[in-house]
Amino acid sequence: MTNQNYIVFTQTQTLSRVSDYPMVKIEFIGTKDRMLYHTYVDHSLRNHQLWQEIVTQPTRGFIVKDLKIKDAKKLLINADHAPTILADVDSVDQLVEILKEQWQAQDMNKSQFHTLFE
Repeated sequence: MTNQNYIVFTQTQTLSRVSDYPMVKIEFIGTKDRMLYHTYVDHSLRNHQLWQEIVTQPTRGFIVKDLKIKDAKKLLINADHAPTILADVDSVDQLVEILKEQWQAQDMNKSQFHTLFE
C-alpha cells in the first residue's frame, strides 16, 4: 500500500462487545486509492487517548496520515497507533467537497494524458 492521507468520513457511536462502554466506529477515505477504511475506538481502552481529538469532535472534518493497516482484506485501520492530524475544518462536508474537486482534477489529467497515446 502506498503512503496516503485519509479523510475522516463518518463517526458512529456503538457499544463495545468487550465492555459496556461506548465505542466509536470511524470511517476514512483514502485520498489516493479512494477506498473506504474503518477502525474502532473504545472509550475504555488506551486507543481512546490516541484518537481523543478526533472522537470528541465528530462533526469536524479531519485529514490524517500515518495510519497503520491492521487487516488489509477488511480495510481495518489499527486504532492502537496514533494518527497524525494534518488539518481539520469546520465540517466533513467541506473536506468531501475539496476531495471531490481534487479527484475530478486527477481524473481529467489522467484522461487528457491518456489521449496523447491513442
